[in-house]
Formats: sequence, C-alpha cells, structure tokens
Amino acid sequence: MGWAFREIPADEADDHIAALLRHRCPPSCRETGLHSHVQPLTIVQCLEIELIPRPLWGRSVAQRYPARWEVLRRRCYRAARYRCEICGGRGPAHPVEAHERWRYEDDGHQGVQTLDGLIGLCPDCHGVKHLARTRAAGGQDEYERLVGPFIRVNQWEGQLPGPASVSAALDVHFTALIGEWERRSALPWSQDLSRFLGP
Repeated sequence: MGWAFREIPADEADDHIAALLRHRCPPSCRETGLHSHVQPLTIVQCLEIELIPRPLWGRSVAQRYPARWEVLRRRCYRAARYRCEICGGRGPAHPVEAHERWRYEDDGHQGVQTLDGLIGLCPDCHGVKHLARTRAAGGQDEYERLVGPFIRVNQWEGQLPGPASVSAALDVHFTALIGEWERRSALPWSQDLSRFLGP
C-alpha cells in the first residue's frame, strides 16, 4: 500500500512513546521506570485525519451530484463566514473549502455512510482531514508541510519533546486509523444522502 508509517500495535503505543522519551529522562526515571515528569499525551481531536473506506472512493456528493454540490458548497462557505470552522484561518488562494462530514455505521457485515453535513475548512485543515490522499497526490513534501498545522491545531505543541516523538505520535494515530480503515474497506457500503438530496 505504500504507507511510510511504522505500524505500532495500539497496546504498545504508550511503551513506544515512553521509549522515545527515555533519552531525555533524569537518572531517577531510568532507575525506577517511573516517568512522573511526563504528562500523558493529550489529543484534543478538533482536527482529525479521516480515511474513507475503499468501496466509497469516488462517491462523494461533489463527484456524484456536481450541480447540487455547487449549491451546497457555496451555502457552506457563507455559513462559515468564509473562515475555517476548525482553526479560524483562511487560505491564500481561496478562503475555505467545503468538507463532507460523514457518519459510518456497520454491523460487521455491511455498512451505511450517512452525510451528516458540511463544514467549511481552510485548505490546510482540509488537507489534514484527507492527509493520506493529500500525501499520495502532493507527495512527501506536502505531507510534511501539513504535519505542522495538524500539531498546532490539536495543541500538541509543548506536549512532545522533539521531532522523533511527534513522528511517533503521528505513527500511533495513523496506525489506529489504518486498522479501522482496513476493517471498513472489507465491507460493502451503501450511502444515505437523504438529508441533503431528499429521499
């Protein structure tokens, strides 16, 4: 699949981050194994990375109903007052982009993807929402550029001691997402767009 992220099982995530922090620990930590000076990593989750299950690729409202999408996205921009609804910023070329907010429900055998709404996002926040796709389309440089806004908006700054721990935290985040994406991608999906397109 080409992921450049080292997969870390969820039950090993805390140990992995702790191992990365050990080189900065005082001798008392190395002796006791207790890291009382390290605060747990807090993820505010206001800017989440989203991975759309493979069977749903190419099935966005924008792709399936372009005329209706034009009306919905412009309405979304106005409702957001042309500012990002997550970070409050604006893009340099265009202020905001419309992002489809989906809810996923499945019973382990099949799933329903329901369109819950649209949200106005600046290009950076929208790129983070689709970070895997952004990376595939824009390459490693674009991915690395978007890591900064992801960390800033989620208030990880100051919680992680250096670039290696930022990378590890992102690895952990992606590992959890990829596991769920793989599970969901194995299911057949239907869509419920009735809230925006009628029954």
